[in-house]
Amino acid sequence: MVGCGDPRQLWSPDITGVLDDYERFLKQPDRWLYVPRPDPYCGPIRARDRLQRELDHLPGRARSDLHRIVRRLDAEFRRRTLPDPDPDLDEWQPGAWWQRRLLDGDQER
Repeated sequence: MVGCGDPRQLWSPDITGVLDDYERFLKQPDRWLYVPRPDPYCGPIRARDRLQRELDHLPGRARSDLHRIVRRLDAEFRRRTLPDPDPDLDEWQPGAWWQRRLLDGDQER
């Protein structure tokens, strides 16, 4: 529920829905996050990709507020997934860190 002063008021319902999808994925029980068959076109990968696109395009305060929330969620994601198999890849190479953690070995790079 969005309350007074909630930064989600600055975002479209679509962004809020994507953020909710990412949060729901991170609320899975157990120590490790589990994706039965990672698909880069749906689920947590799609949600995190969409959040990154929004972070790249939102203006000022809306971006700062979303970044603060995504940074917290990403810390949980990193804590509950295996380390990035290719941590030395730079930002210009395909596959964001969250994709590599979930798709390790399931997708050609």
